[in-house]
Amino acid sequence: MKNMLMAVLVAAIGSAQGGKVLNYPVYTVTVPPAVSNSLASLSSDCTFTKTAASGEEPETTSYADFLAETVAGTLVKCGEGWLVIEEPIADWTGQIHVEEGVLRAACSNALGKVMVSATSTVSYPTDADGTFVSSGATLFMDASFCSSGPTREKKTIVFEGTGAPGLNGALVAYGRGLKDNTAWPLGANPRLSGDATLYIDINHGSSSLQSTCYRLSLNKKAMPPTALDLAGHTLTLKGRVDEGYDAYHQSDINFNSGIISNGHIVVENVIFHQQNSPVFVGDATSSLYMTAPSVLTWESLNAPLAQRWTLIF
Repeated sequence: MKNMLMAVLVAAIGSAQGGKVLNYPVYTVTVPPAVSNSLASLSSDCTFTKTAASGEEPETTSYADFLAETVAGTLVKCGEGWLVIEEPIADWTGQIHVEEGVLRAACSNALGKVMVSATSTVSYPTDADGTFVSSGATLFMDASFCSSGPTREKKTIVFEGTGAPGLNGALVAYGRGLKDNTAWPLGANPRLSGDATLYIDINHGSSSLQSTCYRLSLNKKAMPPTALDLAGHTLTLKGRVDEGYDAYHQSDINFNSGIISNGHIVVENVIFHQQNSPVFVGDATSSLYMTAPSVLTWESLNAPLAQRWTLIF
C-alpha cells in the first residue's frame, strides 16, 4: 500500500512539475475535492506525508513535525480542495509547490521565511525558497486579515495557467476591508512559467460608492526591489466586475517596478498605474493590450512604455 501511495505521489508531482527535481524532505498535503482545511488542523479526510529522501516511502507526518523541520525541503499541495495557511510558518525555508486545487495564504509569513544573503542583512528571495503554482491550480493571496498582505516578506512566486476550476486566476490577490491607500506587494520578482492569469479583487468594500485606493503593488523601492519576468509569456490582469462601479473603483495595480523580459500583458477591468518611471525591458514585439473599461495612467512624462512596447487599446 505504501509503495502504491509513493508511486501515485511521485507521478503526480513529476507530471505537474515537468519532471522538476524537488528538494527533500518533501512534505505532501492532499486535500480532497469540496474540502477546505487549515494546515494547522487537518481533518481525517486529508493526508499529510513526509518523504525523507528520493526513493524512500512517504510516511504519515504531523504539523508539529513540519514546523520543527530544519532542512529546506519542499511543501507540496495536492488534491482539488482548499488548503489554508492561517498561522505563520515563519521558520520554513524551503519551497512551496501548489500542484492542484487552491492554497490560501491568509496571514503574514504564510509562505515561509525568506533566505538571507550571506553577505547582507537584507533578505533576497530566490527560487530556493520560492512558491510555484502549476497550471490548473491557484495561489489565493488573502490580505483581508493582515495589514500589509501575506507576501510582505516578498517571496518569489512562479506561476502559470488560468487557475483551479471555479477560480479566476492562477494567482488571486484578494482583500476586503483594507485601509484607504493600502498597497501590498506581490512577492518579489514574480515570474511566469507559461501564459497566466492574475485576478485582482482588492479595490472594493461594503459600498460601491466608497472612494478607496486598495492597491496591489510591484514596488521598485522595496527591499529588495520587485520586478516582473514575463519570460516571453502573456500575463492577463483581470479585475473584479461589480455592478455600479465606475472606472475609478476598479481593481488597481500600482506598477512602479519594471519588466525584465519580453512578453505581453492583457488588462481587463483593471487600473494599470505606472509610477516612478518603471523600466519595461523589451521591444515593440512586446505589447500592453488595454481592454475596455480598463484605465492606463502614469505619473512620469518619461514613460518607458511609450518608448519600447506596443500599446493596444
